[in-house]
Amino acid sequence: MDELNGWLKNFNRYNSSGEAETYLSLWSGTPITTDRASGKSQRLSDPCLSVIGSTQISVLKDFGKDGRSTNGFMDRLLFVYPNEEKILRWNIESLNKVLVDNYTTLIHNLLELGDEDPNVSIVIPMEREAKEFLFRWQNHRPDKFFFDFERSIEIKLQQYVLRFAMILELIHSTIENKSINTISMHSVMSAIKLFDYFYHNAVQVRTEIMRTNYFETLTEGQKNILNELPKTFTTAEGIKIACKLIDGKPRISDRQFKTYLKDLKLFKRVAHGSYEKTI
Repeated sequence: MDELNGWLKNFNRYNSSGEAETYLSLWSGTPITTDRASGKSQRLSDPCLSVIGSTQISVLKDFGKDGRSTNGFMDRLLFVYPNEEKILRWNIESLNKVLVDNYTTLIHNLLELGDEDPNVSIVIPMEREAKEFLFRWQNHRPDKFFFDFERSIEIKLQQYVLRFAMILELIHSTIENKSINTISMHSVMSAIKLFDYFYHNAVQVRTEIMRTNYFETLTEGQKNILNELPKTFTTAEGIKIACKLIDGKPRISDRQFKTYLKDLKLFKRVAHGSYEKTI
């Protein structure tokens, strides 16, 4: 979907069935049972649902509303977060058709792997060396965190590593046209690289949400001063902006501004008498 925020806003729009909780169960592969008005029940023993879409950085704060920042919902999302915001330039060159055809063929071949009896589970073990490597990696992951959300992200993404490894092994085996017997060391190591990538992005998203939400708690005067200050400034420059005269009176006093500068969520001292906005 183009706009994930619209998807979230529709949660419980027509009823109070706990739609977010349903998605949590789907992510875990928990069987789903639906009771119909006709009296008939439908059961999905092995559910699977994928959601992909986009949103603006400015509305990320809405992702954590209605308990989604604390119930693990957000930490099950894989975010692709831009390192820098820039306008994409139009490119007159067409995408290489060979790349498109190769991708299409790969997806079709992967889908054909599911033609076997759906009632029979296929277990694909890890190579012993790969399993030992993965367990050592997991056992050396940090277990103390400064923020609670870091712990939740860590736990969910560790589970994703297993999924990443399986997906990568399926892709490699399909491309090389060979049978899938075990999950290789290469797939496990690549899965851990994906863990690092998505962990970094998830922390960026959470930091952005914290920053945005904190801004909303400021008074109108605090917001105005913060918006008028440049990215970096000296104490003297800040006083000139913050304490400017309005109706013949200083907006705030020098002392009030210097107290404002002590807010570490908004400002960072980069040198004696020099500051940088962090929001």
